Amino acid sequence: AGEQLAYVEFAPGHAELAAAAESRLETLARALTDRPALKLDVSGRAVPEVDREGLKNAQLDAAMRTQKQKALVAQGESAPPLDQIRIDAAERPKYLAQVYRATEIPGKPKNFLGIAKAVPDAEMEKLLLDSYKVDDAALTALANARAQAVKSWLVGQGHIAPERVFIVAPKLGTEGIADKGLPTRVDFAIR
Repeated sequence: AGEQLAYVEFAPGHAELAAAAESRLETLARALTDRPALKLDVSGRAVPEVDREGLKNAQLDAAMRTQKQKALVAQGESAPPLDQIRIDAAERPKYLAQVYRATEIPGKPKNFLGIAKAVPDAEMEKLLLDSYKVDDAALTALANARAQAVKSWLVGQGHIAPERVFIVAPKLGTEGIADKGLPTRVDFAIR
């Protein structure tokens, strides 16, 4: 059904497939399996206005998970891989403060002794997010990671032969989007 299968959406700043995206890919894979002569062009897309903030939030989340991983190791526990570490709402202020203390931030508020002073969590988070820099190269890498995630899913599930799925040049911005779907996506073209 044309527009329904023309793209899959991603959360801002992320390249992981959600359940809704996998469902769309299942439908697309069935359609392509029924038509073995067709090939699929996969083009990742990143939108600077949305994905910059998403990537900054992802950086902060990774920094907090790193602090938790270090804490687990310091306690003598076996630390799981970073992508498996979760921080719940009760732990968040603790690890946010640790990241804040460990990060060099120009203009970080200091007390009269020159030591970084404690600030409210919301201010810490804002200062940290503002300190992260996300350039166009990072956006392009995100768009390519999204396209690769889609190709890996299609090929890895055994649905489509690798020679039928091609990753093409990524797009930055919303130019060419005519539907109401999220602009943080991977677009498909059938040939």
